[in-house]
Amino acid sequence: MATPRVIGLSPVTFASEDPATLGQEYQIPLSALKFDAHGALDASDWPPIKDSKLKPKDVTLVPLLLADLLKRGVLSASST
Repeated sequence: MATPRVIGLSPVTFASEDPATLGQEYQIPLSALKFDAHGALDASDWPPIKDSKLKPKDVTLVPLLLADLLKRGVLSASST
């Protein structure tokens, strides 16, 4: 069975909460997101996370943000 694509209206945008980069804006393209085996959104293939360039506080923030967007229906799985 194919993994569903993540669909939404725009990239996921957030501002850094880490003191070293406070306020810096990031955008995660929907194409960099995938669903894990438990149905949670996973951004581990997004280059700033994959290459360990995102600050620790923001690495913690991203899964919480993605879970909230999924719960509210802003992001969802494709039906095909």
